[in-house]
Amino acid sequence: MKRLVDLFIDPIRMIQDIRRELSRGMGIWGPALNFPQLLGGIYYFGTIEGRLIFFSWLLMIITAGYIHRHQPFSRLIGVSQVWWFPILPLLLGYAWQQTELSIFSVWLWYVCSTMGISLVLDAFDFHRYITTDDRRYARRNK
Repeated sequence: MKRLVDLFIDPIRMIQDIRRELSRGMGIWGPALNFPQLLGGIYYFGTIEGRLIFFSWLLMIITAGYIHRHQPFSRLIGVSQVWWFPILPLLLGYAWQQTELSIFSVWLWYVCSTMGISLVLDAFDFHRYITTDDRRYARRNK
């Protein structure tokens, strides 16, 4: 039971560690990426897009927290976004089908854009992780 609880506590600890020890840029990017996914996913849960985004976010944050517990501040954390590879093309297809400008369509395009950017950044981090000794994010005052 403790291991199951840890899956949900680990992301909270990871977020606290990131806010305390990483650069201000990471402290801005993380919430700008995650909060719209979480809140919109809950608000639009009645849509297929909302459910896809919510469950992809949930898998991503649980995976990132697990990796952070075992390798804190590791560039390997970007692997947690692998869940988005099959989902992003579907979401882009749904976004292209939106014919009118609405809060829903703006949210959907925002999620697709930020996840696309994040996947590219995380691909570079993963490459650095496996090909160099630069395996951890630089920490403040460390």
